[in-house]
Amino acid sequence: MVSIKGANIRWGIQWGMIIASIYSLIALVLNGFSSGQAFSRKGITVGQTIALYFISGLIAGVIIGSLRPIMKTKLGASAVGVIAAFPLSVGISVMRSGSPSGWNDETWVPTVITAVVFGIIGARVFWSEPSDP
Repeated sequence: MVSIKGANIRWGIQWGMIIASIYSLIALVLNGFSSGQAFSRKGITVGQTIALYFISGLIAGVIIGSLRPIMKTKLGASAVGVIAAFPLSVGISVMRSGSPSGWNDETWVPTVITAVVFGIIGARVFWSEPSDP
């Protein structure tokens, strides 16, 4: 028998993989329309971007699943959304600016703001009265 926590984590990972797949499809389309220049202009590859989406989706999925009981309110869902968005936001900044040990406020501030904004927006878009598994 699977525990409720295990079921919640599996639920979170499934959503993380669905969202990573959607973002990856968008990345592939953008890359195709730009003849491969959409990502290479930024010094990254579409493959690196897709890998980041799936790694971040897995991490965010575990976070969301683990914290699912907190997501019963919009405020709780927003807090979980911010925490879950942080790995992707950091990953994007690492791809663009290198190791966080070398970051200054010009990298950290947008990284945190991005996680907060997209975490809250994502939580508000996907939030509904959650039902426990």
